[in-house]
Amino acid sequence: MDKTLHIKEHMPLRQTSVHFTPEVYDWLRTEANLHHVSMSKLVNDAVAAHRALRRQGAGYDGTNGAGALLERTTAEIAATLDRQAAEIAALREQLGQALVMLDRAFYAYLLHTPTVAEAAQPQARAEALRRYEKWVTEVRALGAPRKQEPQHGRTVAAPATPGAPERKASA
Repeated sequence: MDKTLHIKEHMPLRQTSVHFTPEVYDWLRTEANLHHVSMSKLVNDAVAAHRALRRQGAGYDGTNGAGALLERTTAEIAATLDRQAAEIAALREQLGQALVMLDRAFYAYLLHTPTVAEAAQPQARAEALRRYEKWVTEVRALGAPRKQEPQHGRTVAAPATPGAPERKASA
């Protein structure tokens, strides 16, 4: 951090005396030492930052102070929540459709798959495990993160498909 004040050289500096409580004074001294600056610079920078924040909160015409900042912040938060609520509603609808599709697929499987005879079950389990592991590998490859179109001014990556639990064929 620069040890000099961030003031144009041709601008004269004004001096004043400020009184601090011992606790605040000790904190200021610690911060100044930590950042290797004078206490004067630390206080001047803090006051300048506070002034800039107040100006930002005052709006364009310098009136209404913190009220304008609070109103803008509230509006931004409300707009963000509305966008998030719409995205969540769309995701819930997609999830509902996926659950219906899964239900129908499983029903069709049960309807059209014959029961395996008890003597053939160990071989059927082993074959099922092999086919399942191949399916998981393909799903992971298809669900790998890929770059998507920017949403709300930022680029997002599709989440990785979580791994399915490991299954072992029982004899």
